[in-house]
Amino acid sequence: MATAMIQASSLVQGVVSSHADNQQLRLRENHAKSRQASHKLKQEWRRVNIEYKELDKARRSLLQKRHFVDEKSKQLSLLAELASLVAAFQMIVLYEQELPPVSDHRYADVVLALWGTSCLVVSGIDILVMFIAALLNCLILKMSTDEG
Repeated sequence: MATAMIQASSLVQGVVSSHADNQQLRLRENHAKSRQASHKLKQEWRRVNIEYKELDKARRSLLQKRHFVDEKSKQLSLLAELASLVAAFQMIVLYEQELPPVSDHRYADVVLALWGTSCLVVSGIDILVMFIAALLNCLILKMSTDEG
């Protein structure tokens, strides 16, 4: 009877031991699977993070280009307004300036011709700058709407 008890005890210990070994083996397998799953999740997160950073970089680049186009457009608009304003003042000065009579000065006709020519050239250049700035502004706005 004692040997039967010893045999039963050793049999139970063997079963318990094999059951514990099986549990440890399952725990190790589960741990390995969870590490693999964790590694896959980390790789997926890294891939998504890289994609997000690339998209964010592209978005920032696009916003920077739009800001640049807006600033250049504002500058050209202001340049056109300033050129038209200067041209208008120059034409008003040409019309409103009171010059002494031609007979009062020895070189009055030459001075008058030079003064009139310089007023005409300045007004013409200002109007030309205004039109060029307006055309450039239109082209920049057209190109920015084509890209966006």
